[in-house]
Amino acid sequence: MPARHLILLIVVTVASVAAWFAHQRDARGRRVNEILAMIDAAYIDSVDGRDLVDAAIDGAVSKLDEHSAYLRGEGQQELEAALDQQ
Repeated sequence: MPARHLILLIVVTVASVAAWFAHQRDARGRRVNEILAMIDAAYIDSVDGRDLVDAAIDGAVSKLDEHSAYLRGEGQQELEAALDQQ
């Protein structure tokens, strides 16, 4: 087999594996988007999508351990300022 065919085979294989991993990673995001769309369509009251995403992230991070937390806005700025002082 010529070297260029072998190189082409390797490149195609690597690209295929990379595409498969990207597809698997995006599956979680699609699932979250589907849930958010269902809430938006079926929930009686209007809900801010940003608040729902923040709550989902907070829930995921809180499952890690008791020391993990999702900070945003002022809480994040306060933590960064405290770390900069140290």
